[in-house]
Amino acid sequence: AKKWDVDLLKSFVVGDRNKDIEAGRAANCKTILFETDYNLDKEINADFRAKTLLDILEIIQNNQF
Repeated sequence: AKKWDVDLLKSFVVGDRNKDIEAGRAANCKTILFETDYNLDKEINADFRAKTLLDILEIIQNNQF
């Protein structure tokens, strides 16, 4: 983040596993769980959930701050 001057508080982490979401939280990013057949029954506490890439784009566009 420092090397590329990324503002982590304004960034999103997208992942399909709990480890991805945990990493995003550790970096103070908003998190988006990309829902798949193998994670639907898991307790994953992401800020947002998405079923398609278009859903992910819409979440990011609608949650700019």
